[in-house]
Amino acid sequence: MDFLHKLLVESWVLWVLGLFVVVCRLISRRMKLRKWSRLAIEDYLMVFAFVNFTGVVVSINEVAEKGSNYMPADVAAKLTPDGRQQAIIGSKMTFVLEIFALTCTWTIKACLLFLYARLTQGTSIRQKWAVRFVSAFCAVTYIVVTFMFVFFWCSPTPEYWSVPVNPKKMQCATYYNHMIFATACNIASDIMLILLPIPIVINISLPKKRKIGLCCVFGLVQILAAVLNRYYNFSNPNSYVFLYWYVAEGGVALWVGNLPLCWPVLRLAIGSKGDSTDPSSYPNTPYRNGSYPEGSARRRTQGLHPLSSKPSIWAKLEDEDGVRTDVSPEQGSQIELVDQHGPDLLQRPYRAEAKISNLKTLVISFKPQPTPIPWTTQACMHELFTVNERSVTFRLPFPSVRSNRDSLHGFIICKTKTNSVCIPFFNSCNATSLPHGLCVPCIHFLFPLLFNFHTAAIDLIMSLPTHTAEATHEKSATVSSSPTGDESSNPPSISLSSFQKLNNRIEGLAGLEARGIERVLPEERQEASSAADLQVAVLWFSANLSLNNLATGLFGPMVFGLGFLDSALLAVFGTILGACSTAYMATWGPQSGNRTMVVLRYFMGYWPSKLPTFLNIVLMVGYATIDCIIGGQVLSAVSGGTMTILVGVIVVAIVSWVVAVFGMRIFHTYERYAWIAQVVVLAVLIGVAGPSFNAAAKPTVSGNVLAASRLSFFSLCFYVPNSWAAAASDFYVYYPERTSRLKVFLLTVTGLTVSFTLVYLIAIGLATGIVDNKAWSDANAISTGALIVEAYSPLHGFGNFCSVIIALGVIANSTPSLYSASLGCQVLGRYTKAVPRWAWSTVMSVITLVLAMAGRESLFVVFQNFVSLMGYWVMLMICIVMEEHWFFRGRQGFDWTAWEDKNYLPIGLAALASFIIGWVGAILGMSQVWYIGPISKAASNADLGMWLGCGFAIIVFPVLRYFELKIYKR
Repeated sequence: MDFLHKLLVESWVLWVLGLFVVVCRLISRRMKLRKWSRLAIEDYLMVFAFVNFTGVVVSINEVAEKGSNYMPADVAAKLTPDGRQQAIIGSKMTFVLEIFALTCTWTIKACLLFLYARLTQGTSIRQKWAVRFVSAFCAVTYIVVTFMFVFFWCSPTPEYWSVPVNPKKMQCATYYNHMIFATACNIASDIMLILLPIPIVINISLPKKRKIGLCCVFGLVQILAAVLNRYYNFSNPNSYVFLYWYVAEGGVALWVGNLPLCWPVLRLAIGSKGDSTDPSSYPNTPYRNGSYPEGSARRRTQGLHPLSSKPSIWAKLEDEDGVRTDVSPEQGSQIELVDQHGPDLLQRPYRAEAKISNLKTLVISFKPQPTPIPWTTQACMHELFTVNERSVTFRLPFPSVRSNRDSLHGFIICKTKTNSVCIPFFNSCNATSLPHGLCVPCIHFLFPLLFNFHTAAIDLIMSLPTHTAEATHEKSATVSSSPTGDESSNPPSISLSSFQKLNNRIEGLAGLEARGIERVLPEERQEASSAADLQVAVLWFSANLSLNNLATGLFGPMVFGLGFLDSALLAVFGTILGACSTAYMATWGPQSGNRTMVVLRYFMGYWPSKLPTFLNIVLMVGYATIDCIIGGQVLSAVSGGTMTILVGVIVVAIVSWVVAVFGMRIFHTYERYAWIAQVVVLAVLIGVAGPSFNAAAKPTVSGNVLAASRLSFFSLCFYVPNSWAAAASDFYVYYPERTSRLKVFLLTVTGLTVSFTLVYLIAIGLATGIVDNKAWSDANAISTGALIVEAYSPLHGFGNFCSVIIALGVIANSTPSLYSASLGCQVLGRYTKAVPRWAWSTVMSVITLVLAMAGRESLFVVFQNFVSLMGYWVMLMICIVMEEHWFFRGRQGFDWTAWEDKNYLPIGLAALASFIIGWVGAILGMSQVWYIGPISKAASNADLGMWLGCGFAIIVFPVLRYFELKIYKR
């Protein structure tokens, strides 16, 4: 069977199958609604989608028969007049085919969205807004994709059917740029459509196997068909094999959009005895003995239609595994974990332990004991207790005491509405060996009493007059089975002598920030103010108005061969998208009071989160290294070669270290004013170098290579602002707990977008001017810093001054990097946590200095490989966090005080597996100097690593996480 005949048969077979499912859908809807006039808008849209699919089938066969301008140049040159006319007709049909295919695909997406909108009626606001967001995304992408196809990629439009095609406009025949852009939008929307019904499927009244089947039906096969369609289009540009997958993609989309609603007709066809129009007749399959086990999910969901949009699908579920789900139409899905095996609180004694931390805070912790213990128990510990499910910790501001510690004593009064109990305490520990120890008696009835307080107030009455203390009850009691679940409950045996004494003295004398990764309590945070809001936007703006980002913009014209317009558009939109992901992670800072890598424990688990933490340390040190290199290059160029790059690197590293060591207070102060000088010198740079910018510069590459370069540069501009996501919440932990998430999001996006866009556009202008300006070209051959100095050269001495200012501006970028890297070191484990943050900042600064000295001669190679590679894992992390937050946590919230409790935090096996699988996808699509993945090779070496990695992780994580919750219950 030849190609034409085979395509003809297969395409019309798919058309018949598509007609079958559409008819089944309409009949099923008629059976459900009783009248044809009650059909919903999605039913009419599905008919319209089928009409477009018919157009696809007809057009595909016409294109296969008549051909098009999609042919090698030597073949086009040999065409006869009749052959040329046939090719013109075929090219027009190809154009029509693409319009039909786009309209068919996106119309089916609209039908699914209407279905999801009905299914989410009466559920949580979050689910409703998710459907609205995806609907808006699909509408916008359809308009943009269609508009760019008709008017942008090939202009004027009649060039699409020009035979032979203009060699300078090969896009009019290959559709390459359009295919990449449309595929990205198509698969992105398909992934969203897969994710939307996951909360519905999880709570739906179906067995696990059917739930998994529904997830597959709702889009996985559709994505596979779309990917194969584009693969054959790109891998063999002069073949029509892709036409098979064109029609397959449309056919699969029809099945996906209609099969879920064909169940009533299919039940009639297989002879089922229930009334398909009655939800109560939904068949149930009993166990072998003919009955359902007590407490089983099937027994409790009997009589519910699996796709009913009524609130009945959100029925109350109670499983024997200790998980109860109560859902109301107003509240959506809420899950309450019930521990049925925990000890009885009233039957066990508890040990009370206390200590003074840094002579400022008294911490009292009550922990259950397996056997009765003496009435008085001595607690001598060198670090704060960790609040977890097995203890309640009270932190009380304590007066600074530097003498007479042996005589320190007092008592605690715990008050309720009806009575109170006094707990005396005293310091019987040796002040020399254990200066901060306190001993508190154990009252067996105290802990159960605290659990039943409606309101609890703790007053500390001390023998030292004029001092009072306040206490905050941080955590309501929960039950667990083991008294020592977290690492910090068994601290390493480090004495409080030499190192801690030295640390306390250094922090006290130098005014360093003593806080490490410990949670910032709500009462310790700053008050809400407009000035504070403005400050955080200024922080992001100031930190990224630096030379290292200027180097990123140079890549568009210089490395990827793009023109000014291409580079500018890709830089702006890549920045906005990357800033949005960072802004999302930043919203966790005020809410939790925890650092970003600590927050990650709640999504990836205690142990798996250490892998991204280590990668974040590498990322932040890498950026600080690049800052030092480019700052050193500028200082060396300004000196005329009398100062080597090495000396300039050392200068930048030392200043960055000083700011990072002193902590957030000096950091915010520095960032508050550093941007002013940077804006001035960048404005001067625009004025002096602007006349040499070539805004009319055209791309130096074409065809598939041009499309691949555009995607790679877009990804690079996305990576840089996106990389801040791994540290975003670090700078918001002192904001009030009730700070609006939308406000944090918008402030972060604004600060990042404005700064990156300004710097990128200046860099793109400089890169386009290098071609026509020999002095710039020669300077760029030396270093990027020399290029900046040469651009200022018309201003002579003032130009050198501006160069120094812009070189020192990298400090604003390297400081937060070193700060976050030092916090990441403390997250790695209990031993690293014992080392003060300022010490880790010093270690990170030394490592940065060594790396910068080693890589000072090859900035571009270092930067390109480092930024791209690091961008992969950051997006994998964000995808996992978003899915865990939106689809599994919902309105349950988080206990932010349990940040070190491994028994509360998730196991993280699903997150770790998804993270690794995502890396596999990134490897397949990456395009680096040292390795090019097979998928990247098929797409003209386009850097698809991040996009493929995210796709793999997004699809795999929900499935693995579902089973992890079922097995481990957390």
